[in-house]
Amino acid sequence: ELGIYSLASMIFRGCFILGIAMSTYYIPDIIKCHGARDYSEMIRLSKHLQKISVIFIILVSVVISIFYKYVISNYMPEYSLIKYPLIIMLVSAAIMPLALYGNILNIISRQKVYFQSLIISTFINGILTYILLANGYGINGAAISLLCSILFFVSYLRYYGKIIFNKLISDNEKRFSV
Repeated sequence: ELGIYSLASMIFRGCFILGIAMSTYYIPDIIKCHGARDYSEMIRLSKHLQKISVIFIILVSVVISIFYKYVISNYMPEYSLIKYPLIIMLVSAAIMPLALYGNILNIISRQKVYFQSLIISTFINGILTYILLANGYGINGAAISLLCSILFFVSYLRYYGKIIFNKLISDNEKRFSV
């Protein structure tokens, strides 16, 4: 099962890296908006990036699903157990861009919040993986723990990111309205 989970994990990381690559295209524009104090444009660009990333990851997931159906199940039957962990991981990859404020927090020098969300979600993943593996859920349990930790990560960033971003806007309005 470890080899199967490794293959699913590599595919997940590939989708994750595609999202990061797309971010690098938008980050300079988001930084310019921050410098110009155009916060509505920062959010607009971040939402656009989020939408494009999710659509792209879904398209890649469809291609991977077709590959699974016609190649893995026919020519690599020893990897047929990859189906469910792969589906769970592809859903996880599609959820990742929904964090929205990840890039913004880094741009506005609030990396600590981003780092906290990574640490806590990693801890959640480790604990859930241990619990699910110990209870016999195998690679499906490990994939479910990844999904849960990513759901936490996205929720944490959206919640605290919105609070911090709104405070930034409010502070700047006060500073420049005088």
